[in-house]
Amino acid sequence: MEEFLLVLAFHTFFFLSTILPIFNRVLVSISHRLGEKRGLKGQSHRLKFTPLEDACLEHGPQVLRRPATFAALHDWSLKSLCKRFPNWEILVHRYTASGPRKEEMTVRDLADNLMTCNAKTLELPEKLQGELPRAAVEQLREERGEWGEQAALLFIGGGGPLSTTRLHADPAHNVYYQVQGQKRWFLFPPSEAPFLYPVSRGNVAFMTPLGHDQIVHGDVGDHPLASAARGGLVVTLNPGDVLVIPPMWFHAVVNLGQPTDPVVGLAFNSIGLGKAFRAHFGFALTAFGHPRVLWRRWWSGTVDDPLLRSCRTLAQCEMTGRREKTTKAIIPVSVNIFPSRKCNYSCGFCFHTSKTENLASLEDTYRALRMLRDAGMEKLNIAGGEPFLHPRYLAAVCKFAKEELHVAVTLISNGSLIKRTWLQRYGQYVDVLGLSVDSFVERTNQLIGRGTGKHLPHIARVAAWAQEEGIRLKVNTVVNKYNWEEDMNEGIAGLNPVRWKVFQVLVLEGENSGQNGDLRDATKFVISDEQFAAFVERHRQQPTIVPEDNSVMQDSYLLVDEEWRFLACSGGVKRPTDSILDVGVEKALEQAEWDADTFFSRGGVYEWNRPADETCGENEALAW
Repeated sequence: MEEFLLVLAFHTFFFLSTILPIFNRVLVSISHRLGEKRGLKGQSHRLKFTPLEDACLEHGPQVLRRPATFAALHDWSLKSLCKRFPNWEILVHRYTASGPRKEEMTVRDLADNLMTCNAKTLELPEKLQGELPRAAVEQLREERGEWGEQAALLFIGGGGPLSTTRLHADPAHNVYYQVQGQKRWFLFPPSEAPFLYPVSRGNVAFMTPLGHDQIVHGDVGDHPLASAARGGLVVTLNPGDVLVIPPMWFHAVVNLGQPTDPVVGLAFNSIGLGKAFRAHFGFALTAFGHPRVLWRRWWSGTVDDPLLRSCRTLAQCEMTGRREKTTKAIIPVSVNIFPSRKCNYSCGFCFHTSKTENLASLEDTYRALRMLRDAGMEKLNIAGGEPFLHPRYLAAVCKFAKEELHVAVTLISNGSLIKRTWLQRYGQYVDVLGLSVDSFVERTNQLIGRGTGKHLPHIARVAAWAQEEGIRLKVNTVVNKYNWEEDMNEGIAGLNPVRWKVFQVLVLEGENSGQNGDLRDATKFVISDEQFAAFVERHRQQPTIVPEDNSVMQDSYLLVDEEWRFLACSGGVKRPTDSILDVGVEKALEQAEWDADTFFSRGGVYEWNRPADETCGENEALAW
């Protein structure tokens, strides 16, 4: 009961302090008393956060994973905005040695200066305003009498510490739609306000002195009361995710990725005062007694019904000016095609072996890729086999995908056949080049079957050529019997990839099980889960490492063979679906057994486009 009264008193004096700052001293006294009630004895502990998906919340923040079609997001990426509105001027924050300053620049200039600039704008071009999800606009317009004027804010920035916010709370709903890149949110319920040092800023936002570093690292430093805060939540949004934050929930955000990686988001909220006083008391009471009853009494059902339900409807709406619909279709966001199984290497653990030497025709390839793009494909990954055994085909497909389909293009290669002239001529159509590097010891590569002892020097050359052409470098490593004890830190640091995928060797019946005529026997390379974990732990210092064990790999990739069939890999067996050329993408996807949730949770969506200042050049004939 005492804690209840203390929290109630805190919110009372907090509201009064917005008018008379003298009450701030009372707030400090109450906060320290509450800290003692929670066992805080002057010492400072680290903040703790629970993943939002694991929290049992009825009226708290809601995260909706990939509810809208991914294709709709393409028109709002930074690259697309630059092409559509090259002269659109935005007020930006530029960070200099003497401190931040505001200035106007075009969206194209902003894209070129993401390392030092970011922007938040209400001033959208008329065409963009027409593409806003109508469900959000109409619902918030209906609530205007209760919440004030509706607003749509567009956020543009790069990854890293420049694009962050201090912990703060807003007295209105916030519906945030992640368009491009990744953003991580840290949240605390309103009942924790006494421990977060809030300061009113005109009742529009309640700021705290807790900065990004303190939130991210959980180190409260000079603000020991914060370590008494309970109920911390953390959630990472990927493109297409929607986060609904009720009023007065404290939140801090940080953009993930490199400083040059675009991160774009769209927020719907309401501006105006009106409900700040009721917010203080209503949310303070939800932590005690019967929160469901108190919530509905104080908020008259506004949060639970209908706004939260309408937010869910919003989250299912496709954001595009062309059409708007609710969909539950499976969206093939990232598709991995194997146009040929043929390879010039003989890696013993290969799980897509050279059972045929067929190469998909360009006619079928173009038709199938259009179908996949129309179904929502945003990234095309071309693998094999070794794709550079067919350089003309590869060049034509990359050019078609970039110029006709406007999707990201990534390649996976063993690197041995890549020529500098190919990258100079066609590298403009490639966003990410993935190189297979299983060891930095040539003898180990030979035991694996990767080359004859000259693999590494050429890998280094190819990596340098890719950098010259503005292509992002990715490295793939299969951890197996021969390399799981190796320390690859120095070699990986030397290559400096934007993404290092670390896989556990996988055995699939019909490909590499060593039985029934399989061309490979990967059982000779198998390692235990503990050995894989040891390899990953040894390389935790690598900032771009993305480890994937067998449980993650098997069902989280959309694989398409040379006959345009998805390959279902659950249960240790690779089973082809009907061809999408015969039955369409949607029906074939139903047979594919793709685990979309695992795909997104493993970080399958990342910044896979070229840096913003790199664009495709003039159309040119395929010349050799």
